[in-house]
Order: sequence, then C-alpha cells, then structure tokens
Amino acid sequence: MYSLLSLVGIALIIMYLSNGEIDFIYLFKVPLVGIFIILVIFHIKNRLELNLINKLFIYFGLISVIVGTIGGTLITKAALTHLYMIAISIMGCSFGYSMAAKYDANMKRVVRTVMYFIFITNSLILFTYYYFHYVTDSIAYFGFDSILPLVSALFLADKKYFWFVIAVILVFLSGKRAPLVSMIMPISLIYLKSLISPSIKKFKINLGIAIFIIISVTCLLSQTELVKRWLLFASVDITDFESIYAATSGRSAELIGLWNKLSNNPVQLLIGSGLGGHFTIYAEFKGDLISYDQHYLHLAVATYILIFGVPFTLFLLGSIAYVFWSNRSNFQSFFYLGMLITFIGSLFGAGLIVDPLFWIFLGANQYYMKKPVCY
Repeated sequence: MYSLLSLVGIALIIMYLSNGEIDFIYLFKVPLVGIFIILVIFHIKNRLELNLINKLFIYFGLISVIVGTIGGTLITKAALTHLYMIAISIMGCSFGYSMAAKYDANMKRVVRTVMYFIFITNSLILFTYYYFHYVTDSIAYFGFDSILPLVSALFLADKKYFWFVIAVILVFLSGKRAPLVSMIMPISLIYLKSLISPSIKKFKINLGIAIFIIISVTCLLSQTELVKRWLLFASVDITDFESIYAATSGRSAELIGLWNKLSNNPVQLLIGSGLGGHFTIYAEFKGDLISYDQHYLHLAVATYILIFGVPFTLFLLGSIAYVFWSNRSNFQSFFYLGMLITFIGSLFGAGLIVDPLFWIFLGANQYYMKKPVCY
C-alpha cells in the first residue's frame, strides 16, 4: 500500500495541470484506507496485542465518547475522523508488535525491495514536479509531499549515505520543511554519537562527507529559483500575522483557534472536547477576514489536546519517550529510525492522526524492547 502511496503524486500533477478540472484529490486517501482495511482484517484473524499505549487510547477513547455525547458532537463526520484516528493507533501498535515477532530475513528482503521501489518512483515523480513547477511554471504551488523520509530511514540503517544525501537534496528542493527536519535530525544524532566512538573512524569520515555534500549543495542552490520556498519562509515578518499565517501554512491560526477554545472552557484542558470536537479559526489573509471550523490540527499532537485534553497528551508523549529511551541500543536499526523519522515529521504535520505508519513502527519497537536484536 505504501508503494501505491508513492504513485499518487501523478494524480496530483494531473490535477494541477488541469487547473482543478480533473479532481483526483480523493486518490490520496485510497492507500491509507487500504492500510486501515488490512489492519482490520489482520485483527479479525489475530488477537489484539494490548500494551500501555493501546490501553491509553481505549480508556480515553471511551471518555471522549461520553464527552462528545454530552457536547452533542458525537454524531458527526468529525467524530468518524476521530474514531479512525483512535483505531489506527490501537491497531497499528498491535500490528507492528505482531509483525516484529514474525520478522525474518525473507520479510526483510521484501521490505527493502519495496523501499527501493518507492525511492525510484517517488524520485521520478519529484523530477516531473520540479519541471512543471520550476521550469515551465505550469504548477504554481508545490503541494506534493513525498514519502522519501521513510526510505531515508532504510538508507541510514544500511549506511548507504550517498543515497541518503540524494534523498535529502530531493526533499530540500521540494521546500517541504517537516520532511526535511525529520531526515536531518537522525543523521545529526548519529554523527554526534559517532564522535564519541573512536572505533568507527571510517564511519565518521563517510558520514562527515555526506553532511558536507548536503551543506555544499544547499549553499550552491541558495542563489537560485530552486529555493524560493525557503527564501519566503526566511523572510517572514513575525510582527505581521498574515506573514506568519503564510509561512506556517495556517498552522499559527490553528494554534490560536485552539487556545481561544480551551481558554474559554478550562475543563476541556483536562478532558478535551470529545469525539467530534472542533474549534473556530479566525484569520486575515490577503486583506480578507476569514473564519472556519476545524476538527483537527496539522500539528498532530495539538489534535490530541483538542480531543482528549492535556493530561492524556502528556501521558502519551511520556509513554512514547519511554519506548524511544528503552530501545536506544537499536538506534541505527530501520525500525528505530523509521519510528524516529515518522514521529518528528508528525510534530509538524498530521501524520499521527491519519497514517498508521508511526504506530506500526512504535509497536515493533515495543516488541524489540524485549529482544536484543532489531532489524
């Protein structure tokens, strides 16, 4: 299904080139819905692996049903979205745990084959997007968000730093900030770790060369049209709300809207607004005052505050941090790096609430907390 997700960028290119007359936006949901169906079928045939994080979502999910019923938001489309968010977390962790228990050399080979397929197809689509965006200017907005960060986890795990650098440069040229940060963070941590490990001199040299290439290419491109999205972000005026709104793609307005809602309802800071909960966003953009309701935030962690409240969110983050810390000896494994990259990316996006991938990685790492070896 993730190999299919790497192809939906073709649909986005067609949609943009047709000026929206051909609307394929719904295709982006097909792979995620497919993965959800696979998770459901898997758990019909296999028992649900319960752990602290699963139980956390189950217990607070039941509370959110009660809160949503009292607030009158339970029977809404937003509530269905929130149920999906809860379900992928519970089943994703369980599936990841079961998958790790059965993971062998054959499965490892299949995963790597799929990852390289995604890398090739995603790269070709990105080059096509670059052409229409940077060369012909047929596509004004670079809306394609690649899944190359996922592939980069494999490159780092296999110490293929040349291909990791290629993936970083491709994402850099797309102007996507969250995916780039999610890729730079783990290699920075690996390099810092290598500085205190004198026995791996060759490793440090190769990694140092990779980082040098990334910095050099960034400097060379800094004077070209290829980095106009980054220059726009760098020129943000922090005293101008509209400038911040544009630079953060509306995320600043989402946080203000959430704060206004919770500050007027202090109880919801503790128990959330329940299933179907939503808030109102007010923003001035291009001289027009706009307002609209929204039932999630692109900053996924803030969505948990909206639905479940602050105590749940802190406890969840603490539980996730415990898995990271307990599995630190597997820091350079694919499953650990995959968990790290998908989590960092979700701090700036909605990945945690729409994509089961992080939860699958998290479940696998919960299994490897009890095992000495992690792939």
